[in-house]
Amino acid sequence: ATPIHDPDKAIELVAGNRDLYVRLSKLFRPQAEECQKQIQTALAEHNAKALFEQFHTMKGSAAQIAASRMSEISGKLEQLAANEDLEAISALMPEFDQVLALTLEELDAIE
Repeated sequence: ATPIHDPDKAIELVAGNRDLYVRLSKLFRPQAEECQKQIQTALAEHNAKALFEQFHTMKGSAAQIAASRMSEISGKLEQLAANEDLEAISALMPEFDQVLALTLEELDAIE
C-alpha cells in the first residue's frame, strides 16, 4: 500500500530544507480542513466542478509534502469529479476522510 507520509521524500522535495518542510507540514492542516468543508458543501449541492477543484487542490497540497496516500485518493476523486460521478465520490468519501485523519495525525507528530 502507498505510505500515508514519506518524510524522506518530503525532505527531498524541499531540497533538504527541514524548516521549510516543517512549515509546509503545519500549513497542510488548515488548508485540508478548508478543502474538506468545501467538499462537503459541493457534495450537498451536487457541484462536480467545485469537487474537481477541491480534490485537485488536495492532490497538489498532499503531493508537495509527500502525503502520498492522500494525494493518491484525491487524484482518484478528482477523476470521478471530472466524470461527474457523484455516486462514486460519495462512496469513496469515508476512505478520503479516514486517510486525511491519518495524514494529519502523522503530520502533527513532526517537530
